[in-house]
Amino acid sequence: MGRRRRISIAVAFALCAAILIPVVHHYQLRIALARHIAGLKAKGEPMDLAQLIPSPVPPEQNGAESIINSITNLEPRNVLTTNAPMAMCIVAPGRAIVGWQQPDIRSSDGTNTWEEVTGELAAAKSALDDLRSISNHPFLDFHLNYQQGPDMLLPHLTTLRRAGNLLNASALLNLHDGRMKEACANIRTILALVNGQSQEPIQISQKVRMANAFVAITATWEVLQDPLVSEDDLRLLQQDWQSLSFLKEVEQAYLNPSKLSNLGNRRLRGVCTIRDLRRIKNLDTMPCRIIENIEFSNVSASLAQW
Repeated sequence: MGRRRRISIAVAFALCAAILIPVVHHYQLRIALARHIAGLKAKGEPMDLAQLIPSPVPPEQNGAESIINSITNLEPRNVLTTNAPMAMCIVAPGRAIVGWQQPDIRSSDGTNTWEEVTGELAAAKSALDDLRSISNHPFLDFHLNYQQGPDMLLPHLTTLRRAGNLLNASALLNLHDGRMKEACANIRTILALVNGQSQEPIQISQKVRMANAFVAITATWEVLQDPLVSEDDLRLLQQDWQSLSFLKEVEQAYLNPSKLSNLGNRRLRGVCTIRDLRRIKNLDTMPCRIIENIEFSNVSASLAQW
């Protein structure tokens, strides 16, 4: 066999190896991925998108459309968006201002009167009425396209935050005018928003949900500063607070995507490597500390120092 022939054979073997080795490695990765996914499924881990997204809400129970319609028609910029009444404004450690007791609304953005707030809320009466009606439609389904993955649009989150702030301003005005029942009704509507959004397994959605819950906490504190608040109003508020759940929803939003971490985004694009699998196996869970129940007798005592 001549030298040239031997070189040709060696080159042919090298080319075959260069082609076959990546192909074999590719199928090794696919087999490893299939085994890992099968193992996760055997342990009961959700691996399909359909297992992670919430079930559709029947139209007669869905209050999402009412919220969108009520907020869409509001003026984008007014006193309620630039200098709204503030609840439980912290001024020093252990000290806060009772917002509804103040003669006017002051902040670094300026000074406004309660009469101006009254006018703005009168213009938003239709929106407030629509928001308060969501108690008849306790679930919120904004028909999110979960198939889009990280490219999914979430315009409803801004709407929910505006709704919470609008109801908070209305509650503070009610307290300022001595209308306790209306104030509590507004706070309960904020809690209905928080409860209705509980099924969205998205991290930013749960953060917005907690932001509205904090708005409700500060408004509830304002209610507790009025010695004329009735036991019936407190009882209804307590029932709504105790009906809320956070741990399960936060776990679903944070831990499930964490377990699918890098794999999750790449699976949407059809790409995955062994490195993804190793990262998935080594992910730590995220601790969550959330108080789920509020006893108003305890709240009153613990906040007495304020």
